[in-house]
Amino acid sequence: MGFAGIIGVILLILGFTSLSVLPFNTAGLLLLLLAAALFVGEVLTPGIGLFAADGRRH
Repeated sequence: MGFAGIIGVILLILGFTSLSVLPFNTAGLLLLLLAAALFVGEVLTPGIGLFAADGRRH
């Protein structure tokens, strides 16, 4: 999943929440699970930080 896929998932969750298809609690849980999955992917994948996608070097 690249940068566009990550942004797409986030926007889909926010869109479903704004259209009242997803309740706020479910949307929050999905966003937290997505964040946890991206952190795990960042730790296990060598690279330049595509999963974190913050653009800063530490």
